[in-house]
Amino acid sequence: PGPTIPVVPKLPPHDLLHAPPPFQW
Repeated sequence: PGPTIPVVPKLPPHDLLHAPPPFQW
């Protein structure tokens, strides 16, 4: 198995810009 990938909420790109860490892009 590869590295553990954190579960990222399925949010639109504009929401990802305002998401808190670790989801900050």
